[in-house]
Amino acid sequence: MRELGQILQEAREAKGVTLEEVESATHMRVKFLRALEQGQPEVFLTPLQLRGFLRNYATYLGLDPEPLLERYILTNGSKPVQVQPGTNGEWRVLFRHPADISRHRPSLLSWDLLISVIILAAVAGFVLWYGSQLLNGTMPNLPFNLDALGLAPAATATSAPFPAGAAPQPTAESLPTASPSAEPGQEATNPPAASIPPGVAQLDVTATERTWVRVVVDGAVAFEGLLMPEEHRTWQGQQNIQLLTGNAAGLTVSFNGRPLGTLGTRGQVVQRTWTPAGEVAPTATPAR
Repeated sequence: MRELGQILQEAREAKGVTLEEVESATHMRVKFLRALEQGQPEVFLTPLQLRGFLRNYATYLGLDPEPLLERYILTNGSKPVQVQPGTNGEWRVLFRHPADISRHRPSLLSWDLLISVIILAAVAGFVLWYGSQLLNGTMPNLPFNLDALGLAPAATATSAPFPAGAAPQPTAESLPTASPSAEPGQEATNPPAASIPPGVAQLDVTATERTWVRVVVDGAVAFEGLLMPEEHRTWQGQQNIQLLTGNAAGLTVSFNGRPLGTLGTRGQVVQRTWTPAGEVAPTATPAR
């Protein structure tokens, strides 16, 4: 390292500049320049930082940085170097025994490459796992707070219900209704029948896109998960049915046999509540 420092110092003096002038021209601090010339590698945080300074300093002085870097790597295993003036005021650094360099070249399989491969493998594994969770219908942490939307299992509607006749006009083909023998809160497995018992709230949902849904019937969670395209579900309740979805455009909804169409736009988070009398006016979520 001391021999490299002498080469740098002689080249700088031949160029007729001081360390301060080099600092002004290259923005490399004087203490690092002096450490290079005096052979003090401990001043640098890492060998990588030292090599970067060595390359930039040699380039500024008109030296070929590659032989100097090789000399730094093979400090304990190569012969002394020669410095010869070249054309156009440049300096050339020559090894007396270049064979020593090729014999001691570091392996291409470095620790940096190995760590990069491990990181890439870990990222790929996570992506595959996350995708399998979505395909299996398991939903990771949601991007919104259910409590902030007021959809706790024990929550009840506080607003007056809309009249049954005030529901929106149909925007989609009518869907079958549930069998009147279905118990409240029980998920129907067959297409619903035409008649609905009085005093019962029935919600029919058909997914047109892959959509996350949470349904609470009479204060108990009846369903929470992903609905796939063309998947149909029906719920009945005596008090109320609450629906929360993370993709309002991914569902077509019917209430008590009356088609309501979609509930909003793609990616929109929507919460709706129905009682046997009709839809409950949504309440504003308090700002946090």
